Amino acid sequence: MEIPRWPLLGFTAWLLVASCGIAAPSAATSEATAATATVDTAAETSRLQAGVNTLRESQSIGGLAFPAALQQVALARALETAARGRLDHIRLGESTAAVLPMLEADGYSGRVAEHLILVKDPGEGLAATVLRAWFEDAAHRADLLDPGYQASGLGIAAAAQGWVIAQVLVESVPSGEAQP
Repeated sequence: MEIPRWPLLGFTAWLLVASCGIAAPSAATSEATAATATVDTAAETSRLQAGVNTLRESQSIGGLAFPAALQQVALARALETAARGRLDHIRLGESTAAVLPMLEADGYSGRVAEHLILVKDPGEGLAATVLRAWFEDAAHRADLLDPGYQASGLGIAAAAQGWVIAQVLVESVPSGEAQP
């Protein structure tokens, strides 16, 4: 599968066209779960960070840094995606990945990957569900294990259908930000 590239503002973005969705057993279960599930987003974000870095370290790849500015970009993307009710990298009517102007404004450059996932039933735990989906999908796993990526942001937002998680991986961080 060819993954499209968009050169913009000094970036070459590799964005996965197909985002993963984890479906609940039934629509009724999904609606009930999304409406009643409480998720500690800070704790789940920490679990996602630890899980991603554990995978990378198991392959002798250095861990990712999770700078606050990049966490905010990922959270903004999760909130925007949840509000729109659709998982896509490009806003309707635009031709550029939505995350790119956000990253440029914060001084990020180089290759970029964005992962979006909708979890309808976080029964096994939100982070565990997301990590399983990303680790089992070849394209997502390849991004996570790419040693060129140095930093990541993770954002979690409640959506009508469940929970949207956005991950943004970047190759270069602005000077002055923590390196992994």
